[in-house]
Amino acid sequence: MNMISSVLHLVAKPFFSSAYSCGGNSTKATSGINGANTKSQKALGIEDSVELFSSDCLKGGAKKPELVKVLATNSGPDCDWLMDVFGLDLSLVVSRKKSAYS
Repeated sequence: MNMISSVLHLVAKPFFSSAYSCGGNSTKATSGINGANTKSQKALGIEDSVELFSSDCLKGGAKKPELVKVLATNSGPDCDWLMDVFGLDLSLVVSRKKSAYS
């Protein structure tokens, strides 16, 4: 599953059918992209895992573990794909409060 289909699978229905305007994290979003085991993390010697990413999502309030697993499993390869195909510079890796690395 590629990133676009992953995002549409996880977001499209709830986003388009649940509210008349954006709210919550959508109003606070910046350019950060979360990913587990990305090339950028590996280049910096950062150890991360799908399990840690999943745990962070569930601690953050995610209610559907089966969707979290899809998101977490595809997150690293999807970030790498964005860098490889579109030349995005995703080399800056930061740790958010109460979570792993983004």
